[in-house]
Amino acid sequence: MDQTSIWLHNFNVDRTLHRLATYVQPSTAAALLKFLVEEENRLGTGPEEVQNSTRRVREGRERIAKISNVIDGMVEHGLMDQEQLSRALSVVTNMREAQRLVEQCHEARSIPQPLSKENIGYDTKPSDQEIA
Repeated sequence: MDQTSIWLHNFNVDRTLHRLATYVQPSTAAALLKFLVEEENRLGTGPEEVQNSTRRVREGRERIAKISNVIDGMVEHGLMDQEQLSRALSVVTNMREAQRLVEQCHEARSIPQPLSKENIGYDTKPSDQEIA
């Protein structure tokens, strides 16, 4: 894959993660998560890709912690009604699912083996045989 393609795929992954950090309809979130996996699967396992996935794991954890703290503070001070809380929790749920996928991809990318739909997928978890 050439440098332009790598840059484009990295840009798409980052943009998708940012989009999942806002409120989107459940069907849109599912499509974005599927797209996230497809884009991650297109990236290689070289040092630059491992570095980018390490950054995404770190930033994702920080993003989830920050938004969770903001939500907790707003609830504590009565600044959110039930609908706003529901939407906020939906965002956090999407962010956590995206984080799970990013961490799976990072783990697979950090182990010297090619990424495949068999070991990274939205609807599947690795089997015991794949882990061993």
